[in-house]
Amino acid sequence: MSVEALTVRAVDARLIRVPMRRPLHTSAARVTHAPLVLLDLHTDQGVTGRAYLFCYLEALGRAVVGLARDTAPLLVGRSGQPGAVRRTLTSAFRLAGVGGPTAMLLSGLDMACWDALALAAELPLVRLLGAEPRPWLEYVDWANPILREPLDVSTGTATPSERAGVGLEWDEDAVARYRAA
Repeated sequence: MSVEALTVRAVDARLIRVPMRRPLHTSAARVTHAPLVLLDLHTDQGVTGRAYLFCYLEALGRAVVGLARDTAPLLVGRSGQPGAVRRTLTSAFRLAGVGGPTAMLLSGLDMACWDALALAAELPLVRLLGAEPRPWLEYVDWANPILREPLDVSTGTATPSERAGVGLEWDEDAVARYRAA
């Protein structure tokens, strides 16, 4: 199937709440359920690209779902290429600007478009983009000196050490390593 020929047939968005194995503690709240927006980008060619967004607040998730439903008609019948979808929606939000829930929706649809392209090409996305899959992912941002070890993603999930972020002693040690890095 030609990946250039994908045409958007529909966009579905729904909000779900997923219990978190470990609650996320922020300065504002304790998050025990992850509000996720699930996005499905259906094409006329029978390929469905999927993505999800972690919204951290249900109200934010509802806003993203509402935006997706309101803007879906702008995409129907148009190219499913990531750049084309972004241009269409960026133009539609020109007056309001592209930030907050709008930016989240655009990034989620971008991921769904890339997923659809990879499925249409019958390739893993990493290969469609010209790279090879690797079993280890090492953080190259601020977390690397804190984690001390790469995250194992061979099972399809990133799994840090069980002690990460647990307990005051570990947190103080992590902050000290971060400052030293």
